[in-house]
Amino acid sequence: MNPQLVFIQVSAVLQIAFTLCASVDALWFHLYKLRLHARPETRKEHVLHSANACLFPITLVFLYCFNAGGAALWAGIAATLVTFGIEIVDVGHEKTSRAGMGGVSAIEGVMHFGMGVGRALAFAFVVASKPLDAFLLSSPWVLATAYPDWVLWMGRIMFLTALPMAALHLALCAPRFSVRSRAPQVAPQAEALRGSL
Repeated sequence: MNPQLVFIQVSAVLQIAFTLCASVDALWFHLYKLRLHARPETRKEHVLHSANACLFPITLVFLYCFNAGGAALWAGIAATLVTFGIEIVDVGHEKTSRAGMGGVSAIEGVMHFGMGVGRALAFAFVVASKPLDAFLLSSPWVLATAYPDWVLWMGRIMFLTALPMAALHLALCAPRFSVRSRAPQVAPQAEALRGSL
């Protein structure tokens, strides 16, 4: 078998594992249990997560939905590198944003480490699956060798599920979902209650 086709399939398996872990991390820990979007001290962390959630569909399209080359491949590479940059900023910010919660929990820390390694390896195998001339800007956007069908379907399904996830993150960036934004509405009621006592 063509080694490049082996590499993209290894990358796809790693991407599936990463996405499953990332979904649990985002939906259970970040949005439901910790409600990072609603806490003033973690709003910036949620914004960083939202930026990554918006970049994720782009990486899926250009790295897994077809065998990209040229400018299309570089679009996927650029989106992935920006994602890595945001993750580095996020890790540094978590030290202060999570201080009031006792820091990042042990299980979430292990998940973050595993997801970081998994995503980096998935990206490395994607890059390794490309012939050298695929990195030329003059290369066609769609390379002659097609990905295996299951990889293409994986990319498409993940892309379609990543879109609502990105939309949810963006929606929760709205000020009305912040605890701070609701405080002025509660204050007059509390004042009236104190005055009646």
